[in-house]
Amino acid sequence: MKTFLKFKTGFKSLYFFTLLGCTFFSIAAFSQPPAQGPPLPINQNNNLGLFVVMNTIENTIQKNLDTVNAQTARKKDSTNIGAHLSYTYKTYQPAMIASILADAPNQNEIHIPIIVTYTIDNISWHGVGFFSRTISQSIDVYITCKNWFTTQGVLNIYTKVDRAFIDGHSFGEDALDFFIGHYLTDYVDSKIRSALPGSLQTTTSIGTSHCSCLGLNPGTNDADHYKDGYVIFEYRNLGFGNLPPTVLNTIDVNLLSIKRLTAHSYPDGKALYKPMEDIQLVFYANQNSQVAHLMQVKEEEVRPLNLGNIRLFKAADYASTVLIARIDQSDGSNLSDSNFEVFYKNQNFGNGNQTLVVTKSYWQPPQHLPGGGTTKPIKVTVPAYELTVNINFHNLVMSGATNR
Repeated sequence: MKTFLKFKTGFKSLYFFTLLGCTFFSIAAFSQPPAQGPPLPINQNNNLGLFVVMNTIENTIQKNLDTVNAQTARKKDSTNIGAHLSYTYKTYQPAMIASILADAPNQNEIHIPIIVTYTIDNISWHGVGFFSRTISQSIDVYITCKNWFTTQGVLNIYTKVDRAFIDGHSFGEDALDFFIGHYLTDYVDSKIRSALPGSLQTTTSIGTSHCSCLGLNPGTNDADHYKDGYVIFEYRNLGFGNLPPTVLNTIDVNLLSIKRLTAHSYPDGKALYKPMEDIQLVFYANQNSQVAHLMQVKEEEVRPLNLGNIRLFKAADYASTVLIARIDQSDGSNLSDSNFEVFYKNQNFGNGNQTLVVTKSYWQPPQHLPGGGTTKPIKVTVPAYELTVNINFHNLVMSGATNR
């Protein structure tokens, strides 16, 4: 297949393809596969109180502030600068949200947004008191049932802490700093802020929280940071439930082949990315994955794939079949491309042979316009790989599954 975007010299053609490229880019950027779970718990007995999470954050912050205040007091004789830090924080109501991933299955996440305000008061220089300052910092907590679709699912707490930002200087402070050699402001901006929790990401798994289902009671007590809320988790078999695992209540998915298409850049006509590629293919059918390693793949070459059947359970409330393909270059370049297709119940879950096309992209150099001037660089997306997938859907309405 030839590269599908070629720029002609005419302005109208250039404008048309520019618009076309922007349209495709917008679709790729905002069309995401739907969340696939985990389902809500039936048993409400296993809970993780949000007070555990909030108390941990409070203790961590206070420990840092105690260290800063102790260092400030110890150095006061040498710096002649005094200051004290305290903090307050606001928690916004926790909510269940869907992750947004284009190259892997989505899942549900419990999100807890937090804004921390640090107050620096009792600022003094040589015993003379001056202004106070404030520092703001955002903390986002995400709780998931990691690997919920396997037998190894556990609660996972992911914390993202953004860098703290001190409030701006006033004219009066700048004038004062001029006379004290900038010691005071430098101390507040550098010494104190650097000792606070910086931009970091931490992940903690709770090994005793075996789960395949996730739920949330967000709590109601805003004044107490929603510590009355709790996460609900449960492990149960998400397979066939009380139905026998027969062919009539399953959807079979088989990845048949992959074809590397002709994908060249324009105007140099070079192959994207190499004439011969070593690639890793990661393929998902809903939450089930398969991996294939392919060596020395040429353009227009078809490689048959024999990775085995993926069997999906088809309950009465089954929503969709989601196919996701990610292709990674195995040459150390970290280049990766992906795409997905979604087939709903009214489409027979994609029954039959389906084609999933994965694209590559490159930047088109600026073009000279007929009336003078040049265009902006344009991101061009071209088909690069074509996967053939067989979906075997058995059209029989099932009911009575109790543990889905």
